[in-house]
Amino acid sequence: MLDSSFRGNVLDDNKFKHNRAAASGGGLYNRSIVSSLTNSEFKSNCAADGGGLFNTTDPNRENPSLAVTGVIELIKNVSFKQNHAIGSGGAIVNLTADGTSPFEQASINELSDSDIKSNWAETADAGISDPNSGVQIADKVKIKNNKIGGNCPNNI
Repeated sequence: MLDSSFRGNVLDDNKFKHNRAAASGGGLYNRSIVSSLTNSEFKSNCAADGGGLFNTTDPNRENPSLAVTGVIELIKNVSFKQNHAIGSGGAIVNLTADGTSPFEQASINELSDSDIKSNWAETADAGISDPNSGVQIADKVKIKNNKIGGNCPNNI
C-alpha cells in the first residue's frame, strides 16, 4: 500500500486492511526510516512475502551513496491478524538485501504491546520472518496461532 521513501514518518491510528501485493508488503512496504508505527491494525492483507509488513533495505549497487535503509524505530500497540504470505512472513518480514553494508541493516528497533495472531505463510515464518535478527521484541508482545501452509484467499 505504501512505499515509504521519505524520512521521519510517523504512522499513527491507521488501518491496513484487505490489501494485496504481487511482490512484498501487502499492507505496508518500507525501505526508509519510520519513527513510529502505533495504534494501528494490519488485517487480511496478502503478498508474496510480508503479508502485513515488509521492512527492507535497498543497497543500490550502481550508486552506493543512494542506498536506503529500512528502519522502524518503534512498533507499539499494533495488531497483525489474518495476514497471508505466499512465501514467508505472514505478519512481518524484516530483511536486509544482499550487498547491504553491515552498518545499514534493516531493523525494527522496538516491537511492544502488540498482537501477532492467526497469520499464515505458505513456506516459513508465519508470524515474523527475520533472517538478520533485526527485530528487537520488548514487552507484552503476543505471538500465537500463526500457521505455515495455505494460500492467500481470493476474498481479501
